[in-house]
Amino acid sequence: RVTATTSNASIRIADVAARTVALHTANAPVSLRALAADQLSVLTTNAAVRGDVRIGSSAVVQTSNGAVSLELGARDDGGAVEDERQITVRSTNNVVELDLDRIEGSFDVATTNSRADVSGRGDLIELRRSSETLKSGRYGDASAARISLTTSNARASLRFAS
Repeated sequence: RVTATTSNASIRIADVAARTVALHTANAPVSLRALAADQLSVLTTNAAVRGDVRIGSSAVVQTSNGAVSLELGARDDGGAVEDERQITVRSTNNVVELDLDRIEGSFDVATTNSRADVSGRGDLIELRRSSETLKSGRYGDASAARISLTTSNARASLRFAS
């Protein structure tokens, strides 16, 4: 278990593998590099969250007034994987970008006053709802993951790499 809580100080994690990673800060960015976690929780305010992470069962990343730019992949080093991964990424007033590698599932991508984008292999994307500010549907196996990507006043972008 890796836990870090701070205020007005950034959190940087690199080359770590753990069952649970919980990172909480305020007014400071979070940077993740080569992190592997079965369960990931990142909460900050007024700052960006960036990084590359391999996840098992869940990832919750939330900030306000800061951008989120993440590459998430399926953990393949023996970590736990539930029947359905839960991935939630939220911000306000800034861009949210999520690239998924070897993760399929159902998704909701929403924003206000900007664009919601979903990309990947066209033959695997099935949209149930599609407007400029909302994309909802599935990519490949809908039961493999539940993916929620939300922001306001900025672009929300979900990209499936596999």
